[in-house]
Amino acid sequence: MVRFREIIRPDGREVRKTAEPGKPDHMIAQQVAPEEKTDGRRGAPVRGRELQAYYRQLIENTVEIQGRILKGEEVNPSPVMAVFRHIIDHDLVDDLFTHAVSMSESCGRASGIVSGVLAYLKLGKDSGCPREKLLKRGFAGLIQFLDTADFPDALLEDHHALSPDDIAAIRKHPAPALDILAGLFINSLHVFRSTAGNHDQESGPECPPIIHHENEDGMDKATETEQEATVKMKEPGNVYKELAEIAAEKKSASLKWVPVLIILAVIVVAGLWLGGILSFDRGQKPNPASIKKHGPVFQKKRISQAIKMPEPVRPSVPREEKNSVGKSSLPVNAVRYPYSLHMGSFRTLDLTQKSIAGLRKKGVSPYWTRVDLGKKGKWYRVFVGYFRTPESADRFQKKHAIKADRVLKTAYGIMVGVYRSKVEMNKKISALELRKSGLDCRMIMR
Repeated sequence: MVRFREIIRPDGREVRKTAEPGKPDHMIAQQVAPEEKTDGRRGAPVRGRELQAYYRQLIENTVEIQGRILKGEEVNPSPVMAVFRHIIDHDLVDDLFTHAVSMSESCGRASGIVSGVLAYLKLGKDSGCPREKLLKRGFAGLIQFLDTADFPDALLEDHHALSPDDIAAIRKHPAPALDILAGLFINSLHVFRSTAGNHDQESGPECPPIIHHENEDGMDKATETEQEATVKMKEPGNVYKELAEIAAEKKSASLKWVPVLIILAVIVVAGLWLGGILSFDRGQKPNPASIKKHGPVFQKKRISQAIKMPEPVRPSVPREEKNSVGKSSLPVNAVRYPYSLHMGSFRTLDLTQKSIAGLRKKGVSPYWTRVDLGKKGKWYRVFVGYFRTPESADRFQKKHAIKADRVLKTAYGIMVGVYRSKVEMNKKISALELRKSGLDCRMIMR
């Protein structure tokens, strides 16, 4: 018996095994020429069995490709491309499409996909589409996405495996010809139903007529084999049982991870909150006491105008001294700066001079006075500066890093005048006759 399932080999070669005359048990390979082969018993073309074999092969390839896509495995388009090449080169697209329309309502979802692919091949063939483009579009239509203008040319190569990334790239393309294909499919279905009455009596309404062999045993075997294959295709549950199990297993595995991810997210948020990294705004108002304690909060603002660089620091002069420069003299009884910093008291003049020399190294102008303490004897006191208030005297000693014993308000802290030279000062003192009145005059050099 001739088995037409072996017309297309897995390697894509187009051969058909037929019995050699005179040698019924020996099979030889020869090129397919279905137009020239007829059945001697009934005179009908052999193309009916041939189309049934092609259609069954496309159904099996479709189920296998869908299973590999669900598993995330590579897809080998070589078997499907071999069938496409054969039906295009031998002008079987129209007949195979008519056969697929007759089987689409009884052979499950895979038959609908195959019918759509054949409709797309028919539309491209009628519009004069090149063979290479038809091959690419046919495989793209097999995975339910028809427009493959950017599909890789490597699809035309034998034994080229498509990765899941390649499949995802195909699925990104839209399907603009879906409406045209739907109209073509419906019109062809009506044509088939109007002309299928002659075949219903011989082979049933669901499949095309089966060509019987002259050998009755071979005829029974062929009829039994093809009927079993047809019944198998009528049961979508058997064909897609494995695919449904794969999809259910993936869905259950993904749902198992949802509680684990929620628990991990709660642990991470709690850790950040306990560590002080993550804080929650509870709508608390600011404490007025803290505002009064630390003062107002100033916001930083960007300064657009140029800022002048600060000048080098110069030795500061008390404001009182600065204002007094330029005046030749002051009234004798005018008390302006009654406070001075008392740096220490000494019994001898030598110790007094040593103390003054050390203070001058710190950048200040000390002076000394002689005081008669009666029974305690005569002492020499060293002072620094003259100030209006004790606070100004305290600021002065902090600025120059000196430590005074105390701030004294003394009668001898009266400034008489400021002069540009020693000669001018002596003339003023002589004119006022200060020494004759018993006052101890002192001079501060700056």
